[in-house]
Amino acid sequence: MDLISDHPVLLLFLVIGIGSAVGRLRIRGVGLGPAAVLFAGLAASGLEPELVLSEDVMELGLVLFTYTVGLATGPAFVAGLRGNGLRSLAVVAIATGAAAIVAAGAGAVLDLGSVEVAGLFAGSTTNTPALGAVLDATGPDGSGAAITYAIAYPAGVLVALLAASAALRTGPGPEPDDDIVAWAVLVTRERMPLGLLPSDVSFGRCIRSGTSEVATPDTVVLQGDVVTVVGPANRVAAVVEALGEHVQKGAVALDRSTVDFRRITVSDPDVVGRRLSELDLAGRFGATATRVRRSDVDMVARPDMVLEAGDRVRVVAPVAELHAVSALFGDSETQLTDIDFVALSAGLVAGVLFGLITFPGGLRLGAGGGALLAGLALGAAGRLGPVSFSIGHQVSTGLRHLGTVVFLAAVGTRSGEAFAASAFTVEGAKVVAASIAVVATAMLVLRWTVGRVAHLEGPAASGAVAGLQTQPAVLAFADTSSDHSPQVPLGYTALYPAAMVAKIVLAQLLVRL
Repeated sequence: MDLISDHPVLLLFLVIGIGSAVGRLRIRGVGLGPAAVLFAGLAASGLEPELVLSEDVMELGLVLFTYTVGLATGPAFVAGLRGNGLRSLAVVAIATGAAAIVAAGAGAVLDLGSVEVAGLFAGSTTNTPALGAVLDATGPDGSGAAITYAIAYPAGVLVALLAASAALRTGPGPEPDDDIVAWAVLVTRERMPLGLLPSDVSFGRCIRSGTSEVATPDTVVLQGDVVTVVGPANRVAAVVEALGEHVQKGAVALDRSTVDFRRITVSDPDVVGRRLSELDLAGRFGATATRVRRSDVDMVARPDMVLEAGDRVRVVAPVAELHAVSALFGDSETQLTDIDFVALSAGLVAGVLFGLITFPGGLRLGAGGGALLAGLALGAAGRLGPVSFSIGHQVSTGLRHLGTVVFLAAVGTRSGEAFAASAFTVEGAKVVAASIAVVATAMLVLRWTVGRVAHLEGPAASGAVAGLQTQPAVLAFADTSSDHSPQVPLGYTALYPAAMVAKIVLAQLLVRL
């Protein structure tokens, strides 16, 4: 014990390693995941009070986690501020607000301090950054928040799992609009400019008299041409109706001698963060992009789409130009593992400084909240001048997971002694009961609002449960239980970014009650 307590790095990775091993254990497909690292830290310092990691280690893990979450979710969050996305924001505001009210009421009944109430809220909603914001705002006086967080967390996961399971039983939900398909269409119209057709589809090639050419919005198709259309199944069906008739695969000979297609990886920093329209593929190479695959999800390649590192773009181009198009995008898996530490450091510095600002009423986001907002803003912007803030998906995920386990390990070791003294007592049982009330309220409000406000059902509603809880374990359960329905991640991403921000703000407001 003396050896471990004298070497914090040894303690850190022992806690992370043991906790991660426990987190891999599954009961009916459900496990604690990274949260097990928190309990490993609690156990370590509960057994030996000298095994404590510093506050600096905790803050480092927190800002890494929240900043990379912000970068990844920034575009979706900003998109949610427009149009129908406001419905999702309304759902999050109502559900998390109701949970915060119940947490405050439970705290009054149980005679908990405001710090403990904030920890109860963060644990019940299984949100690590919210806990980080509370600890950052309270400093050494925030250990009570970590204790109630740890006690409440398992109940938050369990109730959310039950809610996700109940949502799946409400029905299969509507067919997803973004089930991307590629159809060949035999044109039966005399003349039709492709630019007059819906802009939410893309065109790949036009086959005329056995010869292939790249199809662009400027292309005018003639009767007898065969054109490939890519987009959501329902939108492609509408284009087929406007042009002619669907041709089954194999019915048309595919000539790749003059025009070919390829998936190209976006890795060049000069391209990352730019819109597809800025690249002028048609003007420079006579090429077109039909779809983009990002994080295992296919999307239609639209002119206003901002490219991210790691995107795989399906490009249709003259054979002679494919090499030049590949060079433009970079097409390097090795390059994706490089981190622009200038951009990363600039974003983190901006986030930490923003977190130090005290707003009217004494509200301060803290390093974690500031880093999250900086990540959201820079993730949505993509780049500022020559600097791209986008990070490859694999690297971003790795940094996010590293930040999570470092933060949880530090929090656990700093709260273990107090947790051991209170968790298995009558007071601890009351906190568990309060946690069930908090998360059950959030789930009931969510169930009422997702159908009436956001119009989500079945797998999409189940994904929304995971998004509101910001809980990967619930997402994995919903995904597996729905046979990997594409609606699950849609529901998750619709609520996740707004829920993350709302919980950080509400947790800090609860501290000030």
